[in-house]
Amino acid sequence: MYRNLVQQTINKNLAYPLVDSTEENWQDAFNAMEVLRYRSLWIDGRVQMAADQLLQQSNSFQRAALELLYANYPDTFYQPVKLLLLQTEDPKIFAMCANYVLQSKSGEHDLSFLAVKTQQKLGSYPGHPILLQLQYDIAQRKTAARRPSLNSLLQKSYLKGHTLLFSFQRKNRDYPGLVMVRDANGNFVRDSTGQYFAVPQLARSINNLPGYLSNGNTPEGLFRMKGYDVSRATFIGPTVNIQLTMPFEKSPKHFYADSSITDTSWNLNYYRNLLPNDWKEYFPIYQSYYAGKAGRTEII
Repeated sequence: MYRNLVQQTINKNLAYPLVDSTEENWQDAFNAMEVLRYRSLWIDGRVQMAADQLLQQSNSFQRAALELLYANYPDTFYQPVKLLLLQTEDPKIFAMCANYVLQSKSGEHDLSFLAVKTQQKLGSYPGHPILLQLQYDIAQRKTAARRPSLNSLLQKSYLKGHTLLFSFQRKNRDYPGLVMVRDANGNFVRDSTGQYFAVPQLARSINNLPGYLSNGNTPEGLFRMKGYDVSRATFIGPTVNIQLTMPFEKSPKHFYADSSITDTSWNLNYYRNLLPNDWKEYFPIYQSYYAGKAGRTEII
């Protein structure tokens, strides 16, 4: 499979000239290169050409290229990405460019510049979920917010009557986190030996982009669990997974499991009411809400 991906999906597709009609070929190659972390001198030259032409390409091509650059070429294409940031009108492209700049060697020096540009972009797109998350991320690099204690989330009384799956993740998603299950009575499940049941879990995407961006890491926050399925994605393989939904993926009635909700519009206060009091003002816990609002789907 590896050899076939390299020859048929990467090399063959990148051999085409980069024009409107071949953008999808190049995007398929980019996806495979991310998964395989594949590079060669010839490939690097083709990526350089794509970076030089970013401004002339479609939004979908720009997104695919930026994912690849973030994952496989950090810092290498700082100048063309920053130029795209200055000229794009698309909030998602802008945020992807900003994240690329932030991870570069010049990231710390560009914080004030990015803060100003993000605020300006929010002036054109008030309340845009991706821009709000980006704005918070930039601010956090200057002064990190204090995370509330886990105690209130772990109390037996928190959402009692519901089975909860807790996913504890590190800030650095290169390292796996841990999943634990709490039953409807508020007790954490134990195995046959009396030890707490826990499973290692990697909540990192292949590109390691933040959770509010498409194909990024698993967002922080609340999800609705409902059943199991088997992944059909080529690059994931036939893996059994828990079906999760975020706000905006389905109706509020489904997400909150409340048949009395007849309103089909989303209200942040419903989500907020699911949180302990000391977590209500902690912005990162709302990431799944804003990721869903931004259009992310199918988190498994």
